[in-house]
Amino acid sequence: MVAANAFRWLEPNGHIALLWSAGLWMGDLDWQRALSALLEAWKSKLGVEARVPAGWDNARRHRPDMALLRAAGFEPVDSERFPTAHDWTVDALIGFVYSTSFLPRAVLGDQADAFARDVRHEMGRLATDNFLRETIDFNFELARRPP
Repeated sequence: MVAANAFRWLEPNGHIALLWSAGLWMGDLDWQRALSALLEAWKSKLGVEARVPAGWDNARRHRPDMALLRAAGFEPVDSERFPTAHDWTVDALIGFVYSTSFLPRAVLGDQADAFARDVRHEMGRLATDNFLRETIDFNFELARRPP
C-alpha cells in the first residue's frame, strides 16, 4: 500500500529511497546478546511481547522491498550496503531503546528508571573503556518512478 501510494504521489522520474540498518540487539557480540536477553525479559515483565508481530521479518525475506517497489511500478536504480564502525555509550543505548516502537518510555512508564538501571548494570560490565563497539550494517535501496 505504501509503495503504491508513493508511486502515485511522485512525479515521473521521482525517486524513493529506503534506508535501514539491523537492530543493535540482533548481532552476535556478547553485549548484543546480553542486550537482546535483557530487552526480551523487560518485554515479558511488562506484557508487551506482541508490540512487534512475531515473524515480521519473514515476509520481508520472502518478498524483499525492491520486489514490492517493482510491483508498484518503480524501477530499481541502486542498492548499497555500507558497514560503519560505531561506539555506543550505555546512555546512548538506553536512549535508542526509548526511541523504539517496542519499549519506548511510554510503555516502560514508571518502570523506566528501573529499566535504565538494569541496562546500565548489564551493559556497563560488558563495555570496554565505557563503550560498546559494533559495526552497523547500513543499507539503502533507491528506485524511481519511470517517465
